[in-house]
Amino acid sequence: MCEFKSLVDELSSENAEVRMEAAYTLAEYAKAGSTFPEALDKLVELLDDEDGGVRGGVTLAVALYAANGIIKPVALKKLVRLLDDENVDTRRNAPLALASYADNNITDVNVLKKLIMLLDDDDRTVRGNAALALVSYAARNIKNKNVPEKLAKLLDDENEWVRRCAVLALEKYAEINIINQSALEKLAKLLDDEDGTVRGCSAFALAAYAERGLISHNVPGKLMRLLDDEEVDSRSCALLTLTSYASKGLVNVEALGKIVELLDDEYSVVKANAALAIAGYAEAGSIDPTATEKLVGLLDDEHARNNALFALATYAEKGITNPKVLGKLVELLDSEDELARGYATLTIASYAEKDVTSPEAFKKLKGLLHDESKWVRECATQALTKYIERGIT
Repeated sequence: MCEFKSLVDELSSENAEVRMEAAYTLAEYAKAGSTFPEALDKLVELLDDEDGGVRGGVTLAVALYAANGIIKPVALKKLVRLLDDENVDTRRNAPLALASYADNNITDVNVLKKLIMLLDDDDRTVRGNAALALVSYAARNIKNKNVPEKLAKLLDDENEWVRRCAVLALEKYAEINIINQSALEKLAKLLDDEDGTVRGCSAFALAAYAERGLISHNVPGKLMRLLDDEEVDSRSCALLTLTSYASKGLVNVEALGKIVELLDDEYSVVKANAALAIAGYAEAGSIDPTATEKLVGLLDDEHARNNALFALATYAEKGITNPKVLGKLVELLDSEDELARGYATLTIASYAEKDVTSPEAFKKLKGLLHDESKWVRECATQALTKYIERGIT
């Protein structure tokens, strides 16, 4: 506490270097989660400091205080003005502060034009942080239809971090249904980027584009190569995008075998997304009967289980069943996980439609009519109806 008070006192020093060091020290403490709310009034005042170095340090501190939920709404207009600051550190940190304020639902609609201008800044950190600030604003549906076109240009940036930031912003804009054809083609090219995170983020953004009907026919082939990528995020996001493309009728049949192999991936997120992709391909009419055996194995993985159940139900609807499944499904009806009980029940219903039934399943389904979850009770009713239609009572 004494150290914080001493730092606040130093913010009033006549020496600019002392003020700057105090601001950066407060920022470091805030980054570690330690804040002194009484310092914020002085920090906001110093956003108008005559020294550029002080403004840079203070802006960072204000950003990190906001990230900890400590804000002063009066700072907002000052932060907007600092987007034009001659000091590069100030221009770098002002978008971060505005993003943190937006995350606390304190926004200024006039900031968008300035953030868009900063996408052309000479400094790469300014460009990247401006893109990230646009993400925070778009998350609150504060948008500008010209942003995707400007972001598309950043996809050619020489710096991989800037490319990542641009991709993230394009994906967020896609979520609010603002997409751009030129961005689509560049995102497709970035599936071959030298940076693994860029590849993964680009695949994820392409999934958002596909869900909104904007697709590129050369994407599935590139995605198939990503299924062997060393980066887990690249494999995981490639699977999601293949699923989205399959929902639009664009299926790479050659990829299905590799998707099935990824049910054995070391990472649960990859296995879960592989199961989802298998379901998506099945719905599009592309099926690999060998997948069911591996999907059964995923029922013991709590992170991949629900997607595996969905895939097994989809395969059953297509006439592909596995006798080993029912026993495992019956076990899951006793799960503490509401989703597991519900999805297992729906899968049992799909199996019953194909006349694959179990007396034990029928007994437990009746018990689920009294489940604490309304959704599970509805699922149980649906499954029991299938059984009763087949004369099982």
